[in-house]
Amino acid sequence: IEDPHSADILRRAAASDRAEVRAAAAGGASNLSPSAAGDVLEPLLNDQDVSVRKVALKSVPEEVPSGLEATVQSLSDKAETIARFISDSSVFHRAWL
Repeated sequence: IEDPHSADILRRAAASDRAEVRAAAAGGASNLSPSAAGDVLEPLLNDQDVSVRKVALKSVPEEVPSGLEATVQSLSDKAETIARFISDSSVFHRAWL
């Protein structure tokens, strides 16, 4: 997004009370420069709504802004742990059927 006001608009949308607006802001951040995207995504990566966090994580630029590295790593670690738990639980559940 080339408009100089785009990042400001997305930052305001990221502060919305409505989860769908915050998710849209997260998706729009993928069209910004990495540093501007980082400013928009930082609060959204810790959003109370899982769908907002999911879109925000998918919108993190390949060149992860330095301020987001720890948050992205933490979310990745949590996702890996959850996936492992689900996989292990499925095997455990099937064994009892």
